[in-house]
Amino acid sequence: MATNPLKAAWWPVILAALIALDASAADRVEVSSVRPLFIAAIENGESHGVLTGQSQQFMTNMFKTREPMEIDVKAVRDLPEAGCKRLEVTTLQRNAYPDERGLKLMTEEERRATKNGTIAQDIKFTYQISYCRSGRFPKQPGG
Repeated sequence: MATNPLKAAWWPVILAALIALDASAADRVEVSSVRPLFIAAIENGESHGVLTGQSQQFMTNMFKTREPMEIDVKAVRDLPEAGCKRLEVTTLQRNAYPDERGLKLMTEEERRATKNGTIAQDIKFTYQISYCRSGRFPKQPGG
């Protein structure tokens, strides 16, 4: 039986893509709070995690999903106080059904797109926070 050279050429590409997907999942550490991710981002420039434990259960109930919440943190800039940085935090909750509070935060267009929360969607939220390696907020206001 002859092998189709076009099909055979795609196997390395497919395999590489699967390995890349697996590697990105392996890069995420399991955390029960965001604090370890904040500290890792301060030390390494970025960190990636997935929420576990009671925090995960709370988010699972709130968003009516079985998917874990992914959290990415990256250092944006140094702050004047030693060991402190401005961090950008991005959370991603896949296949979420927003509750009443979530629906209130949506635009009319978003509510229509999800048929008032009856269609699952990925919810991505990005914010910035100032944090210190010691596990506290900076002493200086605005820093």
